[in-house]
Amino acid sequence: MNWLESPQQRAYRTYWLIAVVGMVPALFIHPFFGRWPDFLLDGAYLAATALGWWLARRLAPRPAITLHLVLGFLLVTWYIAQPESLPSRFDFREEAYVALVAPTLLGLSAVWGVWGFALALLMGFSRLQNSTLPEQLSAGYVLAFVALVGLVIHYGLRRLEEAHENLANAALQDPLTHLGNRRVLEADFVRLQALAKRAGVPLLLTLWDLDDLKGVNDGQGHVAGDAYIRDFAQALRLNVREGDGLYRLGGDEFCGLHLGLFEGSSVSLRVRAVFPNVSVGWSEALGTLEETLAQADRHLYAEKASKRPIKLPKLPS
Repeated sequence: MNWLESPQQRAYRTYWLIAVVGMVPALFIHPFFGRWPDFLLDGAYLAATALGWWLARRLAPRPAITLHLVLGFLLVTWYIAQPESLPSRFDFREEAYVALVAPTLLGLSAVWGVWGFALALLMGFSRLQNSTLPEQLSAGYVLAFVALVGLVIHYGLRRLEEAHENLANAALQDPLTHLGNRRVLEADFVRLQALAKRAGVPLLLTLWDLDDLKGVNDGQGHVAGDAYIRDFAQALRLNVREGDGLYRLGGDEFCGLHLGLFEGSSVSLRVRAVFPNVSVGWSEALGTLEETLAQADRHLYAEKASKRPIKLPKLPS
């Protein structure tokens, strides 16, 4: 199972599985009691299912499912009206109609929400088979309830989709700065490195370290320290090129990926013009991520060492 797959994607995949499994009762009943309308229905439904599945893989899934549902509804209403169909011969047309149309109404409501619910009611009530009002009301109540269940499923899936998106963002995003985290950096590094090789351009990795985060935390508190980190993240975001990858690796350490950039001095000057209290190192991404980070780290700490004030020895009094 793909755990990154969204609830909606899983629901679409489950729909086609149910659409195929729904044919199983017919395979057991029609060989013994069926006539030409029954076998024609089976063949047409299988063709509609194959067409819908093919369209869902190549186009958007919702229109493909809607087409399958509408074709299924038309096939059912045609089938019920045939005098040689199984429900007509055994006199359970109303019950068969409700049983066969209910999945269509459920699906339309689940896929399209309120609009699907309204369409489902219109379709379902327009082809009720029994002529007496009480039995029409009884069948209509069942169909309306099924469409309402589909509406509940629709909004339940929407809530699950929102929760899934929030969890995915939390797993791939630094919560304080909303930059990518180490997991995103690892994926982007491989992708951009391959793109750089194909395009024949360099990929530069920059490594940033705030100069005095500990002093801010100790002197002003961690709330001020968090604001200090967010301020730098904003300065970094506004002063790199659009499309450059930005990541927080943890604490006061940040990273950037810059496709087509040969060296980092231009980026460094722009960022430091806004946020001067930062050290930076960079390296061209010629090896693995770990090797590139290590090279940039050596450059970074050489710069930090050059900033440290020289401590003079105490003179004897």
